[in-house]
Amino acid sequence: VCGLPGHNRKTCSTRYGAMIPYNPNNATNIIVRKHPSEGRACSHCGALGHTNRMCFLRRFNHNVINVVGIRKFIKKYFENPKSRLTFCSCCGEIGHNKRSCRVYGRGADAANCITQNHLRYVNIPFQQQYMKIPQQPFIFYNQNIPKIPKIPRVPKIPKRPRIPNYIAACGCCGNENHNRYDPQCLQNLQNQFQQHDQKLVNLIRQSEIQLETILDHMNRNINTHYTRTNDNIFNRFNQLNQKMMTIGKTLDNNGQNINQIGNNINLRLNNLDRNINNWFGRINDNIINMNQRFDILGTTLNNNFGKINTNIDNTNQQINTNFRDFNQRINNLDQSNQRLNIEFNNLFQRINNNNQEIGNSKNRFNEQIDNINQNIRNINFNNIHLDNYLPNLENLYTQLITRNNNNFEELLNNLQNDIRTINLNNE
Repeated sequence: VCGLPGHNRKTCSTRYGAMIPYNPNNATNIIVRKHPSEGRACSHCGALGHTNRMCFLRRFNHNVINVVGIRKFIKKYFENPKSRLTFCSCCGEIGHNKRSCRVYGRGADAANCITQNHLRYVNIPFQQQYMKIPQQPFIFYNQNIPKIPKIPRVPKIPKRPRIPNYIAACGCCGNENHNRYDPQCLQNLQNQFQQHDQKLVNLIRQSEIQLETILDHMNRNINTHYTRTNDNIFNRFNQLNQKMMTIGKTLDNNGQNINQIGNNINLRLNNLDRNINNWFGRINDNIINMNQRFDILGTTLNNNFGKINTNIDNTNQQINTNFRDFNQRINNLDQSNQRLNIEFNNLFQRINNNNQEIGNSKNRFNEQIDNINQNIRNINFNNIHLDNYLPNLENLYTQLITRNNNNFEELLNNLQNDIRTINLNNE
């Protein structure tokens, strides 16, 4: 996207709608060429939401239209159905309107909306530096509008080819020169594991501190509750003693009934003492049970922390074994590559030998063809001599017939034998 090393396309900060500085030597930025449908910045005017091919200010002279009067200009001449110009207010092309636009409906950031993005993200000092914008808006009359022919649509830019897996970027640091099994990346991974272990140790320490604070707080609450109950009981005893003194005075005055009432009160007080003793015994039992539970909780926490440490050790051992297996596989791959190179060299040697044998067989074939041609020439020569020899044979035959009629059959047989031998020789 941006061409800078150290990260890939997914983690690039200039991928979604980032402003790229204007470059006068290169009119088309890298983000425009590689990502035409994502966050785009116009390299012609500096606005976001469209490319330089669909820039509104590129269609006309820079001295004709002012940036401030774009909205009025569009509403007056291009969005008016009576106007002779057809201008798309979505993408900025001349030759179609917003209804027939292929970019319309993709959202405000994806669409090249001239009426929104130009006036929303426009930068007046930036444009005054690279474009000569007049101070006064241009007055454009309807009757003087020239008839502009339809401009064909801009062809689509082909997509970026997919990068194969064997040159993919590192998943750890994003570098394209190595993968995640690089020693530096492995060191970074080991550092991350050490940081994770340190975080676990800190978490265990914090949990121990919090547990100690909770236990102290519970002990303080139990002590305060115990002291409050004792104070309340003593206050009630004092109140009862005062009441008993007043009741004793009245009992002295009232006689036997008061003595009976005093006996009943003594019985009730004895029952109350027994109940109070039972209640304190239960409180002590509860405190003992709570202490036992806290001991069990401490043992379980120690066991859990021991299991966590053993699991961490097991994971570290598994990671080390995996890395050793991976190194062994890399060594095996190197050995297999060496064997493949040897086999390829042998194959190339065999191919060269086969080529030499093919050349030798071709030479032998040419020699056989030359011999066949020579035999054909010899056969033609024999045919010529045979044509010359036949008249002589006929003359000889007639002479032999005239000379000796008795040996005619014998001569005829000899002649036939000679003809057969000649034909055989000819064949």
